[in-house]
Amino acid sequence: MTYYGSEKQQRLQRQSDEAQNMIAATPGLVQAGRFFSTDNLDLIDWAFVDERLAKDGVFGFRMVRQCGSKTSVKDSDGTTGWTCGTSARPRAAPQWQHAPQF
Repeated sequence: MTYYGSEKQQRLQRQSDEAQNMIAATPGLVQAGRFFSTDNLDLIDWAFVDERLAKDGVFGFRMVRQCGSKTSVKDSDGTTGWTCGTSARPRAAPQWQHAPQF
């Protein structure tokens, strides 16, 4: 398979492709193109989220149904996004309205 994009994008895509069986067998875990994502905060293993954020710098939260509170924040490049508070985890990772920069 041929991978395109930056070195980081290619690494993330390769990793995502290699993890397809694990993703399919893990409730709440989904493939978001080049990175891991969840569509169910109650099923996800938050230690896995922390591990992926530390290693990849990105983790997706797809189709999260409820948001307790939205807080406006600024990214390091000055872009305004928002974080979503949830009771599923006291220190939930930010969910940005804009795509991450690779």
